[in-house]
Amino acid sequence: MIHPAFDIRREDLEQLPEDSRLLIELSEQTFNYILFTRSPEQLFILRQYPLYTTGDKNTRDILEEIISGDTVLQQYAGTASIVYNFPDANLVPAEFYNADLKSPVAKLLHGETAADLVFDETIQDWNIQNIYAVSKDLHNLCKDKFKGGQYWHLYTMILRWSTQAQISEGSFSRLIFYNDKFVTAYFKNGALQLMQTFSYQTPEDAAYYLLLVCKQFAIPAAEMTLHISGLIDEKSALYSELVKYFQEVHYEGVPSSYGTNGILEQYPEHYFSPLLKMSLCV
Repeated sequence: MIHPAFDIRREDLEQLPEDSRLLIELSEQTFNYILFTRSPEQLFILRQYPLYTTGDKNTRDILEEIISGDTVLQQYAGTASIVYNFPDANLVPAEFYNADLKSPVAKLLHGETAADLVFDETIQDWNIQNIYAVSKDLHNLCKDKFKGGQYWHLYTMILRWSTQAQISEGSFSRLIFYNDKFVTAYFKNGALQLMQTFSYQTPEDAAYYLLLVCKQFAIPAAEMTLHISGLIDEKSALYSELVKYFQEVHYEGVPSSYGTNGILEQYPEHYFSPLLKMSLCV
């Protein structure tokens, strides 16, 4: 049986609200989920599972084992919204997009996709189409285990929770950090300039990629504001490396409307704020 790296829950779980729902984030390395309600916005359970493959088990095998061993996932399977966090995604201005371009764009940028399914999503309010690829094997498993589920991509979610009021002026980057990668969305004067996933091994790698973004768009690092969340904290070497170059670094916490009943108090709230923000968009 695979145990979660984080298993955070309320003590009073005997009578959960009937409208409780699942929000799942699936990437190459992790399977994360929360059980929540929307009206009011309340968090009941948060779990994060590592997806470590071995010689005799692939990602699908491990994912199937996690789902079969987690009664919450089984009980609320029909309520699930699944957010795919895979890097093979491309944002295209809506005026240049039509459905016939979906597969050619994915093939051009990522090669043959025989083992993948290609999806496209309209991102409301941004006039952008998101084209992305997901393993057929993993998507078919999700369809089987979460019948009736809704599917999205992380890039779509980031744009849906990025408000014009917050990013209307100057240079602004939203960053979500994971164990070995980070996702960045860079905006200038309210317009999206870049959305990309970067893999990194050292704090210096992460800082280098962000400085490269600044160079690409001719923005001095001192003028770039970073809003960060995910697996990073002030005592980490990663944070120390960022503040060497960027003067404005701010954490993105749990949305103020969310009730957590104190279950996140032991953790920096920005660790899990992306999951809660996603749940406000589904």
